[in-house]
Formats: sequence, structure tokens, C-alpha cells
Amino acid sequence: MKLITNSTPSENHLAKFTEFAKSSDEIILMSPFLAHDLSTILNKNIIKKIKKLIIITRLSSDAYELSMKINFLFTLENFCNSKKNFLIKIDNRLHGKIYLFKKNGKLFSGIITSANLTLNGFNFNNEWGIIITNQQFLIEIERSVLSNKNMVDLNRKTMLAIKKEVENYIEKNPSPKKQNTNIDINK
Repeated sequence: MKLITNSTPSENHLAKFTEFAKSSDEIILMSPFLAHDLSTILNKNIIKKIKKLIIITRLSSDAYELSMKINFLFTLENFCNSKKNFLIKIDNRLHGKIYLFKKNGKLFSGIITSANLTLNGFNFNNEWGIIITNQQFLIEIERSVLSNKNMVDLNRKTMLAIKKEVENYIEKNPSPKKQNTNIDINK
């Protein structure tokens, strides 16, 4: 095991994730929050060579966040459309963040971390995690993650239904603009 933090750019979550993803043909991504543009983390060249991609996430009850996530998942699904092995699984109790990497059906690395699959989580926030390369432990993690009974598959039909429902809700309930303060406690 090896500690991973964001304190050193060449060794941060993004650098390690990218290193492992480049060597992978299958990836399991488990994070409650996802970057609105995954290309900031997984570039198109990496996604193109991935044979199987499983994303495990949660759906927010906030209509605006849900709308952004569903639109993102549609974009990702369209990009991965040629891949028959692109799966989205939802666990609305999800809090853990685990990223597993395989090559030729064999797990070779994993990251268990506090970092969500976002650019801030992988690059800027104070996040800590561990890199795991022990084959037996990686198999146990994968088995535990994929056997979670709280997960449900999210297919295109369900995503379309959610999208329509959310759009109808937003149309009837326009959101007030969020007001951010200019308070900086680091001064």
C-alpha cells in the first residue's frame, strides 16, 4: 500500500489515476459525486481503449444537481456508445470512493480515497487515500463493491424518464439564483 495525497502534483490523485487508467482496459469508478466533464480526469484517448467501464454513483434529490448528473451520464453514454460493456449503477446511500483498474481481466491496482471523481477532489482539495496493488485484496474489494445489494442498474430508458420528470419539475419550480458570499477566512 502507498499513501496518496494532493500535496504533490506529480503524485496526486489525478496523476496516479491517469497512470493506472492508461494501463487499463477495464475500470470501475465508484464515487457519489462526478465531474460534470469527465474529460478533465479521463481523456478521450483513455476512454477509447477501455473495453469495460462501470460507474457507480448516487443521484441527488436536488432537481438541478440531478439534471446536471443525468445530462452528464447521457453524454458519457453517447461517447461510450460503441462499448457494450458500459454500465451505470446507482446507490443512493453511497459515500465511499473506490477506483479499480484491470488489464486483461486481472485487477492490478486500486485507489481507496476520500477524493470524489471531480477535478477538485483529484487535484486541489486536501484528500488522502491509499493505492492498493495486492491482488487478493483487490479481488475482495471488487467483490464487495459489485455485490452491494443497494445498487440498481440505470439504463437509458430510466435516464430518459428521470430527465423528463426533472425538466418538468424545473419548469414548474424555477430555482432562485444561489448567492455566494465573498468571505475569505484565509486572509
